[in-house]
Amino acid sequence: MSETNLSIFDKAIAIIHNTQDGNLLCPTHLKLTEMAVNGFLNDRGIEAFNKLYEEVIRGEYKQPFLHGVEHMTQDHEGYILFKGKAVEHYSSPWIHSHDARNSLLKIQQQCLFLESKGITPDSMNIVWRWKDDNEFGEYQKAKLDDLITADNSKIVFSEITLDNNDSQIVTFFMPGNPHDTMIYNTDDYIDFMERHCDNGGKDFFIQSHTFSYGKGEEREAGEDEMKIILSCFDYLKGKDLLKAEAVSEYGSKGYSRFYEDDPELSEEQEEYDDEI
Repeated sequence: MSETNLSIFDKAIAIIHNTQDGNLLCPTHLKLTEMAVNGFLNDRGIEAFNKLYEEVIRGEYKQPFLHGVEHMTQDHEGYILFKGKAVEHYSSPWIHSHDARNSLLKIQQQCLFLESKGITPDSMNIVWRWKDDNEFGEYQKAKLDDLITADNSKIVFSEITLDNNDSQIVTFFMPGNPHDTMIYNTDDYIDFMERHCDNGGKDFFIQSHTFSYGKGEEREAGEDEMKIILSCFDYLKGKDLLKAEAVSEYGSKGYSRFYEDDPELSEEQEEYDDEI
């Protein structure tokens, strides 16, 4: 049988055979292969499957970077790999969220930092024995300083916190001092809303804390600066290197973890009220 006449089943066998029983495939491509065999793909899916087959057969297949973050991939057990070495573990389906992508970007920077010191990143020195917060913070701060001193500027950015009033909270960063419509239009907000909209019809609560860093002419933080801020914000804030500029709130904050009409939970509700 010529290669052009191979069935989907035959192509799937070839893919699995040439990727160490599928272990070299990323989870998305393994799932694509399974769906092809089970007849669950539309025309677009079949096109993607055939492209995967051609790449594998030609020996050109490489796992795509997770969320497009360079050097970062995942295995079939949920472990996060930096250049093929496990450094973290993400649960599903959270691994597919924008919140996970932000976390991944920070881990990538930590791994690159350790690598620059001649240390091979692994789960022990990234997760369990991470002792380089101050040194890493100084390293990232120096990179940020290089960017803002190039044009003698003071950058402005905002920390955005989303709360679905049902115990789900995420934080991300935006340049400048965005208004509510700008926040609603971000991929981070849309992703969070779609994943956590089943909250009993409650409003989402948004807090925007705007900060500035530097001493020159004020401008919005650029893309490269925002990537650095993501990984060293806690350090900059902890060292009082940021100037608080404004706080904005949108939506409403509601009590979500306990039921007010349940007398057995009244004490826990009171403790929760004190927390917020």
